[in-house]
Amino acid sequence: MAFKKGQSGNPKGREKGSLNKSTRENNERIDKVLKILSKTLEADLKALPEGERIKTWLALCEYRNHKLSRSEIAVEIDDPFELSLSDDQLQKLIKAIVQPTNGKPA
Repeated sequence: MAFKKGQSGNPKGREKGSLNKSTRENNERIDKVLKILSKTLEADLKALPEGERIKTWLALCEYRNHKLSRSEIAVEIDDPFELSLSDDQLQKLIKAIVQPTNGKPA
């Protein structure tokens, strides 16, 4: 008997959004290693040159956090070289970030 599209053969299966076993185990291993290294990790990172420190941090983040999809936000600002924004310009920018043109929250 074939399953209907979108229906599982196990209605009491894993909850939507829960991590699968390998992802959960990988996160646990990383957490364990970071806990062991935590005493020296901060000092080790600070000892790296700034560019290497940023690359290392970004590389570590990829293992822990999901990559977010990019979205473009277009906001017209009268003078892009002005260092301060008026209240109106700031509100336009906040509105564009919170509710981009595709209608989905950022």
